[in-house]
Amino acid sequence: MKISLSILFFTFFLFPLAHGQSGSVEGKLIISGKGSPLIGAHVSLMNERDTTLVYRAATDTTGYFKITNVNRGTYRFDASFLGYLALQKTITVASQPVNLGTMTMNEQAIRLNEVLIEEQGIRSVQKGDTTEYTAQSFKVNKDANAEELVTKMPGVTVENGTVKAQGENVQQVLVDGRQFFGNDPTLALRNLPAEVIDKIQVFDKMSDQAQFTGFDDGRSAKTMNIVTRPDRRQGQFGKFNAGYGTENRYVTSGNLSNFSNNMRLSVLAMSNNVNQQNFATQDVLGVMSGGFGGRGGMFDRGGRGGGRGGGMMFSGGQMGNFLMGQQSGISYTHSLGINYSDSLATDLYASGSYFFNLTDNQNPQTLDREYMLSGDSSSYYNEVSDAERKNYNHRFNLRTEYEIDTSNTLIVTPQISFQDNNAASIVTGSNTISSGQLLSKTEYQSATTTSGYSSDNRIVYRHRFPTPRRTVSLDFSYGKNRRESDGSLLSHNVYYTDSGAPIDSMLNQRSNSLTNGYSLSSSLSYTEPLWTNSQMQINYSPSYSKNASDKTTYDFDPAASTHSILNSALSNSYENTYTTHNTGISFRYREESFNLSVGTSYQIASLHSDQLFPYAFTLSKTFYSILPNLMLNYELPQHQGLRLFYRTSTNAPSLNQLQSVVDNSNPLFLSTGNPDLKQSFTHTFLTRLSLSNAANVQSILLFVTFNFTRDYIANSTFFAQQDTMLNNISLNRGTQLTMPVNIDGYWSARTFATYGFPIEAIKSNLNVNTGFTYSRTPGLVNNEKNIANVYAVSPGFVLGSNISEKVDFTLNYTANFNTSHNSLRTELDNNYFTHNAGFRFTWTFLEGFVFRNELNNSLYSGLTSSLNQNVWLWNMSIGKKFFENDRGELTFSAVDILNQNKSISRTVTETYIEDTQTQPLQRYFLLTFTYTLREFGGREQERRPGGERWHEH
Repeated sequence: MKISLSILFFTFFLFPLAHGQSGSVEGKLIISGKGSPLIGAHVSLMNERDTTLVYRAATDTTGYFKITNVNRGTYRFDASFLGYLALQKTITVASQPVNLGTMTMNEQAIRLNEVLIEEQGIRSVQKGDTTEYTAQSFKVNKDANAEELVTKMPGVTVENGTVKAQGENVQQVLVDGRQFFGNDPTLALRNLPAEVIDKIQVFDKMSDQAQFTGFDDGRSAKTMNIVTRPDRRQGQFGKFNAGYGTENRYVTSGNLSNFSNNMRLSVLAMSNNVNQQNFATQDVLGVMSGGFGGRGGMFDRGGRGGGRGGGMMFSGGQMGNFLMGQQSGISYTHSLGINYSDSLATDLYASGSYFFNLTDNQNPQTLDREYMLSGDSSSYYNEVSDAERKNYNHRFNLRTEYEIDTSNTLIVTPQISFQDNNAASIVTGSNTISSGQLLSKTEYQSATTTSGYSSDNRIVYRHRFPTPRRTVSLDFSYGKNRRESDGSLLSHNVYYTDSGAPIDSMLNQRSNSLTNGYSLSSSLSYTEPLWTNSQMQINYSPSYSKNASDKTTYDFDPAASTHSILNSALSNSYENTYTTHNTGISFRYREESFNLSVGTSYQIASLHSDQLFPYAFTLSKTFYSILPNLMLNYELPQHQGLRLFYRTSTNAPSLNQLQSVVDNSNPLFLSTGNPDLKQSFTHTFLTRLSLSNAANVQSILLFVTFNFTRDYIANSTFFAQQDTMLNNISLNRGTQLTMPVNIDGYWSARTFATYGFPIEAIKSNLNVNTGFTYSRTPGLVNNEKNIANVYAVSPGFVLGSNISEKVDFTLNYTANFNTSHNSLRTELDNNYFTHNAGFRFTWTFLEGFVFRNELNNSLYSGLTSSLNQNVWLWNMSIGKKFFENDRGELTFSAVDILNQNKSISRTVTETYIEDTQTQPLQRYFLLTFTYTLREFGGREQERRPGGERWHEH
């Protein structure tokens, strides 16, 4: 312990003394005449005598930069950015910080083809913790959107409509550092044209408070920032299309953006019945993830059991960039959105958005599930369902930043979402054992109407004292949610005795429920400089949340012909509060290429529950936790970087997991909560290494993350092989009951590696990648512990052309080798394999003809015999461009030419293995007209021989 304290003392107190005579240089770069920040500009300090590079940095999303640990002396300061006149001046650095203030840079007319020749070798560089890709190094066709561009970049993938970067889900996309339709990555990537993009920056965006203090508070989000080309920041651009085809298939959509100085306005709309969805569905009610009432959602991931679930899931058979979406079944989709941002004054910036979507989905589905029971017995569940869901969403986002003066800023970010959901399903299901004997079966109809809202409002106040790096900040948030639901269930259930005699049971019920709650949280932080490069933070973060739920279920009364008989076993009134007090201290040491922070906090958490009906009880628990954390960012030479991250966190059980009311959405699969649950405690480790070689145009990324959870909230599943009474719940033979329990021993690990390099012989870029995922999930099956170990290896590659905008192709391949081992039933260990191979090709030829072809192959092996399939999905179109500057295009498309489209998935958990097949949209033909608008700088871009482009301001 003494040795550890000595090392800590040396790191933060003695080592900085060696650098005590150094200084720092900081400032901010903005665009002349507009006031908007220059993001990603290069800043350097050069030796005044021989102009050799001594220090370098890059501006962040606010245009701010800071170079630390600068030795005393005189330097030439240089700031540069593509499309702007360089800014140079001579500065003298002493021991006191040098603040250059706000500096403006003037735009410059440039020949873009000359710049392309100069920078075509620079695909990506590492700047601190930011990976920056040069868009011009990844050529795509002129009609490509941002999503098609980023999928050619090393380390970026799109899986089932979800964008991943560096092995993690991208949680938000910014445009020039500004919010674009809130936190919806899909909206930005599918509605912005690739041709307006200059750079793509990928980084872990810290919270507003953490960005100010420099101490990571654990609320970072994987973020992609789209830096637009300077010559595309003044003008209008958009795309509009309408099409009609066989079987009454139609598609219509439009988006229009107007960029003028600091003002950004974007409007988009869409309507189709071909499963196209250029946005991410927001499910504030939690009704979209658990089936359509068939399985109730209570024993799927995110229900009452473990929050992470117990296994892996894959799906395939659909392609995302043609005229067919990712949803299962067939959907009618309608959406409308508007996004606005502007600098309302020199010290006031605001952005806001509104988005509405309506999705009407029809989804027939078959399901086969095998349970991992002890001994020699096995249980199988088979289900056929047909469900329809209509979902309405409204979401509002607003962000205002007010710079009160040079020392004080105020940031306000309110957001609110409303949702209405109507669902109905018809389900037939049966439970059997390995001998084929029928245990139970059900036929039921259910309908549910749900409405509610969720809001999150945050205020951040930040104050900077005259002493450098001495700050105080307050982050306060208030959230509120409400959900109302009315449902009906009509079912005919049959339970079979050992002799095979049937016992009929009828259910005719109506229920209504109300869930509401609110939360308050704040974080007060004070930072104090220790030495030139050292800093200390003291913070206090209290939080309070209260949630209540009332559910009432009535059985049908034949005498009164109404649902008037109260079913107390399915009714409940419950509320709980969760309070935390967290006090911590952290130390930070930073140089130009080195940033280390170490800290710990002490948390006291109280969980208090009150049940009022069907019987009253009160339960209180208090938890004491020490939460250490560590973060290291090290910028290696030649724009290479290393990031190490360790954090601990707690997770309280949800209201749904705590209340003991029975959910019988599927009469064969009951679920209930557990008031005795404790909070879980998780350790998270993360390592990311980025290497790039500008000379050879190569890049390597390695990502590793590891999680360990104590008191993991897992599933306890009891399968009644005889009529049983469990926890005062009556279970007929062939009925299952699931409830959450705390079990130690959850582990998960994930690695992702990619290697990117050009192949000059075919003018293409090749990204080779591989991933490994492991999870160890504990659970209880009939009161016996089962450990599900699931392994997956996913090698693959993406070969993207870099020829020209007239010839654009992408060849991709991903293999998935999956293995599952179970401690309870080793004979049920399973190996299965899938692969997905795709080829997308676009060719513009003759006078404006465009040929597009997409071919995708999905192979499934090791699943249920009926699902071991080899599926080919082939789409093709031919189009003709016309009007001035090829603004118009008439296209004939053939989608799923072979009529083989399938949607197949496997889910492996600690209690079962499940194969699911849904009926997706299949073959159709479509004739579409598209009009593209591009007007920049007051006139449209002109083309010159040889592909040269020239733009004048």
